[in-house]
Amino acid sequence: MRRLPPLNSLRAFEAAARLETFSRAASELCVTHGAVSKQIQLLEGWLEVRLFQRSTIGVTLTRAGERYFREIEAALNRITSATASLTQRSQPAHLNITAPPTFAAKWLMPRLSRFSVACPTVEIRVNTKRDSVATCLRSSDIVIRRGPDRWKALESRLFLQESITPVCQTGLLRSKGAKRLSELSQHAWLHTDARSNDWKTWLKAAGIPGMQPPRSLYFDHSSLTIEAAIDGMGIGMAPISMVRQELQTGLLMTPFPGLVTPTPGYYAIYSRKRQADQGIIEFCSWLEREGMATRRKSVAAATLRRR
Repeated sequence: MRRLPPLNSLRAFEAAARLETFSRAASELCVTHGAVSKQIQLLEGWLEVRLFQRSTIGVTLTRAGERYFREIEAALNRITSATASLTQRSQPAHLNITAPPTFAAKWLMPRLSRFSVACPTVEIRVNTKRDSVATCLRSSDIVIRRGPDRWKALESRLFLQESITPVCQTGLLRSKGAKRLSELSQHAWLHTDARSNDWKTWLKAAGIPGMQPPRSLYFDHSSLTIEAAIDGMGIGMAPISMVRQELQTGLLMTPFPGLVTPTPGYYAIYSRKRQADQGIIEFCSWLEREGMATRRKSVAAATLRRR
């Protein structure tokens, strides 16, 4: 006889762990915050293992909780796929995804093979149109855009929090790990047209809102700004999640790893008429899992190559 924990508790645990909050889990499951909390307590009592660390600012998974979450999530995904296949409410043959160019190249594509392994029956087609969300949804199933959440007539799911910090070629700054913010004013600044407020936002958070560079260079996409920084053309402002590989390999460094500024994150947006679409549900859930992993790794990446 199988020894299974309460299945409702497993659903509550998976949602809370994936969304990193009991409140959002309650909203997804259409129950109250207290109901989710009670189910989690029931599961922890049944397992005799603490799954979440609770504090005044929220909850985080314990190490045991993280291990259990990976297994439970995979099992629930298999159950979902098997059920859809059996009842012939199968996933669509393909999903059309529209995403910003740099996000698609630097974040989505390096991870997309993992979705193909998890959901092999769904064919993903990615394009980088820069039209409005409404226009893109005429030919796409999901549109990915940075927030804030302003798509009131559509369904939107935040899946990736984002932070920015200056990056540059390793060794560009004399101190090689810049101890003085004043060094910024000695080098060209690299700007991205689509993210025109990033430098202003970071400078204000760093306490130097009036600082100006000797010259500035402007690029259409963040990917071009990142390449310019790698080539030593100046100091660029970059989303940490988009340059993690460059930081790990030493192509770039963060001169001020302690000065990281949060900016609006990325949302998956789709029609409310499609919110029960199995393919969309699975892709958005996968985005949330990858976003959670990225947040954990990006903080560590920001401290790399401080030479």
